[in-house]
Amino acid sequence: MDVYGHLFRGVLFPLWEGVIRRRPTLGKLRSLQQTEWLSTERLIELQLSELRGLVDHADRHVPYYRERFAAAGVDVRELRTMNDVLRLPLLTREDAQSSEATRRSTSAPVVEIRKSTSGTLGLPLSFGYERASEDWRQAVRLRSYAWAGYRPGMRTFHFWGPGARQEGWRKAKVDIDHSLRRDRYVDCSVRSAERLDEAIAELKRFRPQTIICFSSAGADLARRVVETGARSWGTIPVLCGAEALVPSDRKVMEEAFGPAVFETYGSREVMLMGAECAEHDGLHIPMENVIVEVVVREGGTVRHAAPGEVGEIAVTDLHNRAMPFIRYLNGDRAVAGDDAPCACGRGLRRLRAIEGRVAAMLRDGSGAPVGGLFVHALLAHVGHAFRGFQVVQRADGTVTLRLVKSNGFDEPAHRYLLDGFQKYLKGAPVISEFWSELPVSSSGKRQVILREA
Repeated sequence: MDVYGHLFRGVLFPLWEGVIRRRPTLGKLRSLQQTEWLSTERLIELQLSELRGLVDHADRHVPYYRERFAAAGVDVRELRTMNDVLRLPLLTREDAQSSEATRRSTSAPVVEIRKSTSGTLGLPLSFGYERASEDWRQAVRLRSYAWAGYRPGMRTFHFWGPGARQEGWRKAKVDIDHSLRRDRYVDCSVRSAERLDEAIAELKRFRPQTIICFSSAGADLARRVVETGARSWGTIPVLCGAEALVPSDRKVMEEAFGPAVFETYGSREVMLMGAECAEHDGLHIPMENVIVEVVVREGGTVRHAAPGEVGEIAVTDLHNRAMPFIRYLNGDRAVAGDDAPCACGRGLRRLRAIEGRVAAMLRDGSGAPVGGLFVHALLAHVGHAFRGFQVVQRADGTVTLRLVKSNGFDEPAHRYLLDGFQKYLKGAPVISEFWSELPVSSSGKRQVILREA
């Protein structure tokens, strides 16, 4: 019996969240655990009600949307069905980047939490939201992770990217928080045989009850476990994120950790947008917090993708009124699901699959592979300083950072990037170049990581 886990979930966590910090996270979690069983039709009604409130607020208090809605002839009273949502203009990443000032609400709620993306598409994005939106995000995460068997206070092994640099009392605070929650973080960026063996040794020492990992990182770790015959444990549930989970990676993780491998999908701008349940038949969308559309743009028109068709993700955060994301094209592609009920009984709609989002690999000075997601993790902390970036590794191993300065550029941010690349690509020469604009491919897309053969 896990005595500490029960103590944490029953006493410490509720005390911290509800009494000390006065956050409504656990109350929202209980509500979500009820609404997930509503019919799809009822959940759509709830979404449309929240959407009408959001659009009305944006029309009255957000200059960017006031102008866009007027140009599109949007009338909030006409938002009666999901097809009516197609009348709302799309927000591209370039739109979001250029409208940072005018997309802020001029009345409450105002931005309380500020973040920036890593710029997976080569376009770092600064954004913000109110505290209430964070409460929703955390409640959605806890509910979705629970489908995989995770509970707060479980020993959890995070095979993830580098976190923000912390020093002094801030680092001590983070360390204490991780200890109380029993979270063990291991940087997955460098995946040489030596580093993977170190991670396996830590896994054996820590004896986790759950694993949370980048999809490709978890697969690389699993392959090493299988290659070395290192498995000495039963089934450990694995929650994969940050990249699409391809079938071959799922298979090797099941061999290394057991059959409880779960895919999740999210982005820094709105957090979780999809998660598998125990049926592993698509990713349930947290409909109470977001609207996730799969759209197809063709011939100047926009339509919803048919079931099984690949399209672009357009996400609306229903609880961010401080700096709204309405029909935001985040650059990801997905396979549209249908409204057939899931065998689990939940009414939450599903995405059939996520396409893309598999990060490129780089090589360090010894030729060892290094997962490209560390690039985005580093840039998440200095996104304010750059309007665009691209990483090029030449055939001789030299790494060139192509950077486009923003108005917030400063030399410490530049140095942070160089130091980070030199740390993770140890032995590989790293240089930087400043560009006015970055090149795009013939298809019009910008590749963030380029490697010469």
